[in-house]
Amino acid sequence: MGRKIRRVASCVLGAAVVVVLLLYAFLLFRPIPLPFVRDQARAAVLAALPDTSDLELGDMALALEGAAWPVLQFSPVVYTDKKSGAKIRMDALEVGFSPIRVLIGQPGATITMVGPHIQVNQDLLGPRVTSLDIVKDPSGGRPTVRVHEGQDAFPSVGISSEGLDVRGALPQGQQVGLRSDNAWLIYNLEAAEQSLADIVKQARDGKFSRLTIRNGVLDMNDAVYGLFRQFQDIRLDLAPGANDTDTEGQFSASLGGRVMHGTVARVIDKDGTARLTA
Repeated sequence: MGRKIRRVASCVLGAAVVVVLLLYAFLLFRPIPLPFVRDQARAAVLAALPDTSDLELGDMALALEGAAWPVLQFSPVVYTDKKSGAKIRMDALEVGFSPIRVLIGQPGATITMVGPHIQVNQDLLGPRVTSLDIVKDPSGGRPTVRVHEGQDAFPSVGISSEGLDVRGALPQGQQVGLRSDNAWLIYNLEAAEQSLADIVKQARDGKFSRLTIRNGVLDMNDAVYGLFRQFQDIRLDLAPGANDTDTEGQFSASLGGRVMHGTVARVIDKDGTARLTA
C-alpha cells in the first residue's frame, strides 16, 4: 500500500514538473496574456495611491524577467498626478517575485519600470516632476519648452536687475529665492537621501524590496539657466541592504553620447546619522 502511494505521489510530482517546464519553455518565447485580472490589479494599486493619482494599465501578461523569474507584466502604463500635472509613461511595468530574497528575510516583490519617460522642470521653486512639450520655432530659432500645470498652479518668476518678480500664489510652505550652485547641490542630495530612505520604508512595510529601471529617459528643463538636458538609456537597480537600514544600488545613464556609470548608497551610522555615498 505504501509503495502504491509513493508511486502515485511520484507520478503527480512528475506531472507537475513537466507542466512547469512546459510553461517555462513557452514563456521563453512569448508572455501569457491574463486579461481577466487586469482591472482587479489596477483597483488594488489605485487604492494605495493618493486620490489625485490616475493609472492606465495596458495588457496584463505573465512573463519572464531575464529568462529566470516570473513576473506580472503590464504594457503600456501611464501614471498621471492630477495635482502636479505630471505624467509618466513607460513601455511596461513588471511586478516580480524572488524566492531568494524571501530566504534572507526580505519581501520577494520586485518592481521594474521598463522604458519610463520622466520629465522634470527646475526653477526657483526647485525641481518637480511634470509634463513638458517642446515647441519648435517656425523661423528656425530656439524652441520653447511648454510646462503643463495640474491642480497646483505655480507662479511665474521673472529675474531682472531689479530683483525677482513673482506673479501668482505660491504653493503652501514654499518660498522663492535665488540659490547658489552649492545650495542646489545640497537640496538635490537631501531629496535623493529621502528617496533612498523611502525604499527602506517600503521594504519594512512588506510592499517591495527592489526597484529597477531599464532603458529610461529623463527630460530635465532648467528654467533658471535656460538649459534642456535629456538623459537616455537610464538603468537603475536599488535594494535595501541585509541589515534592513541601508540602501545600495548601481546606475548608468547616457548624456550627449557619454555614458556614466556609478554606485549609490545610503548608510546609517551608529549615532543615527544618514550618509549618502556615490
